[in-house]
Parts: sequence; C-alpha cells; structure tokens
Amino acid sequence: MEEQKNENLPEEIQAENLTEEDNGEQEKASGRRMLLWGLAGIYLLYTGFSLCKGFINGEEGSQMGFMIAGIAFLAIGAGLIFAAARNALKSGKVKELKEAGEAAGRAGTEAAAGGELKSEDRPLTNHSMSIAQRANLTQRLADEETEKE
Repeated sequence: MEEQKNENLPEEIQAENLTEEDNGEQEKASGRRMLLWGLAGIYLLYTGFSLCKGFINGEEGSQMGFMIAGIAFLAIGAGLIFAAARNALKSGKVKELKEAGEAAGRAGTEAAAGGELKSEDRPLTNHSMSIAQRANLTQRLADEETEKE
C-alpha cells in the first residue's frame, strides 16, 4: 500500500521517504545505469558511423536501408550519451547540495545549542515537508527575489 502511494508522488518526495541505506544503493545503481547508457551510446555511435561509412564508400552489399539505420543509430547513441552526461551532472549537483545541506545542518545544530538560530531559520535537512509547506516555501522565495530586484 505504501509503495502504491509513493508511485504517485514526485521524485523529490519519494527520495525523502528513503532511508540513507536505500539512498546509497540507489546512487550506486544510478551510477551503473549512467555508465551503461554511456557505453551503449558510444557503441551505437560507432555502429551508426560504420553503417553510414560503408554506404558512402559503396561497399558491396550496403543499401540505402543501412544508411537510414546508421543515421538512426547515430541519433539514438548521441541521445543516450547526452542523457547519461546530463544525469551524471545532475547527480553531482544533487550530491553537492546534499553535502552543503548536511554541513549547514551541523552548523545549525551547533548554533541552536547556543540559542543563536530561531526554529524557522534552521535548515530542513532531515525534515519532510508537506506539499503545502513546499508551496509556501517557493512562494516566500519568489517574494524575496522580487524584493531584491
């Protein structure tokens, strides 16, 4: 039942429901998936290039279908490489943000022990937010940006 509820939630909310152990396993699987996508993309680029080159050079047995397939392989291979690179950069940024949030959480905890931070100023690193709270947060951030401008 819990898994069915999580399927309808956005990825960000689902990620908050995972434990740290599940998160580590998911990061490893994601890294492997990106590596495989990249390797598959490279292979498809190589195959597509070989098919197109064979048709252009007029090798025996090559037909127009090989050229079309080669172009399709080139497009799919480039797409796979692009997706793998984008996901790798995205996961790197997520990891950096998570580390920064943890560092801010430690600093916030130390300051809160001294009573320096209000409860609303503390970072929400290990706190799950409802959708309404997220909407309020984004509205507040948008208001702050308009005030700065």
